[in-house]
Amino acid sequence: LDPELDPTFDWVDRFVAGEDLVRYNFRRYGLLDDRVRFLRGFFNESLPPVFGSTSTERPVTINNAPTLALLRIDADAYDGVLDALEGAYHRLSPGGFVIIDDWHLGGARAAVHAFRRRFSIKGPIRSSPSDLVLTCSTDLTAVASCATGRALLAQSKAYTVTVLPHVAYWRKGWDEPGP
Repeated sequence: LDPELDPTFDWVDRFVAGEDLVRYNFRRYGLLDDRVRFLRGFFNESLPPVFGSTSTERPVTINNAPTLALLRIDADAYDGVLDALEGAYHRLSPGGFVIIDDWHLGGARAAVHAFRRRFSIKGPIRSSPSDLVLTCSTDLTAVASCATGRALLAQSKAYTVTVLPHVAYWRKGWDEPGP
């Protein structure tokens, strides 16, 4: 992916998510119980030993791998989103949901579209209407480099205000080819 389209390449704190914060958020929303298992590390390293992987470079098959009902990915960048999809989507139950955070970032969207093309997933991608991000252009290169605030956008004639959803989702099994 072109680094111009993925602003996460310049992020200093890329790939940072402490387990304590994750545990706190699970506890905060009443989701922390004995069924939750935390896997430390990068998706391409931590998911394949547990779930297997559909990676084209290093496919892995695991017998009796756990089944998922929900796959929520907050990886921001192309490589992280693709690694998470390759490492866990095949273990998602039919009818299970995939939730992609940071849909407004070009890298996250590009990874989802590449993965869905590869596996002929044609079902609708839906946006979360209550969680929107304003950007300054319909051009992804301009979106990646735009740091203009909302107030300035409203006054500027140089930019088109585009509303992109921050979160998008789909349900496994909608228009997917069978086994």
